[in-house]
Amino acid sequence: MKTQISKTVDSVGAVEMEHRISDSASDYKDSQMGNEYDATTNREKVLGTLSGMSMNINNMIGSAIFSATGDIWFLTGSGGMTLLLYVIGFVYSLVGSFIYVELDSSIPESDTLDEMKDPEKRLKISNPISVLVVGVLYILAVLSIIVVVDPSAGHEDAYNQVISTQLGNEIGLGGLVSVLIAVSSIGAVGSMVWSGSRIVAAAATKDYIPFFSPKLREFHEKFNTPFNALIFQWIYCSVIVLFFPSNNPTMHSQT
Repeated sequence: MKTQISKTVDSVGAVEMEHRISDSASDYKDSQMGNEYDATTNREKVLGTLSGMSMNINNMIGSAIFSATGDIWFLTGSGGMTLLLYVIGFVYSLVGSFIYVELDSSIPESDTLDEMKDPEKRLKISNPISVLVVGVLYILAVLSIIVVVDPSAGHEDAYNQVISTQLGNEIGLGGLVSVLIAVSSIGAVGSMVWSGSRIVAAAATKDYIPFFSPKLREFHEKFNTPFNALIFQWIYCSVIVLFFPSNNPTMHSQT
């Protein structure tokens, strides 16, 4: 009897030891590969410092820099004032990014950072740097527009037309500028789809969305994506585009 008990105990101990060794090996492999998992959802975290910067930059840069600049220039009537407003906006955004980082560090339950590895450390690097990069690029773009574009036409249609096309034409790269604007827009939309669907899933995790939260918080097991949240995002974006079109008079005047 004692021998059987001893064998059983040894067997249980061996199995437990195997599990511990397996878990340790798995943890070591993950640490070597840089893999981290969310303790609550057990999903792999995919955003590092560089990828977080890339996502932020894509989120901020689209095609507006080539069109909104014309509106601002027309309303201010001054290239210098336009540049100054962009500088003020850059400083305002940079301060805001530091505030959001501190808020997230003090309120970890916010869930805006489920996908980021070691967010307390990495976010304080990636977020301000991404805003800094975008701010510098925007200021340089506005400066180049002010220097190159001739504002002598003096009416709103001309301002918007030259901002979107004449900049490239003046430097002999009109087609290339159009391609770059398209690529930038695609990057911005892709980043917004990626982050927007995860915001929906995070809100559903807190049951902020009545009736649909249990489904919207689910992630696809194979692709690790919030598939239902993506569908939900596509539906409400389609409704906004189809039934609530832009009332921008500038856009209507150009069409």
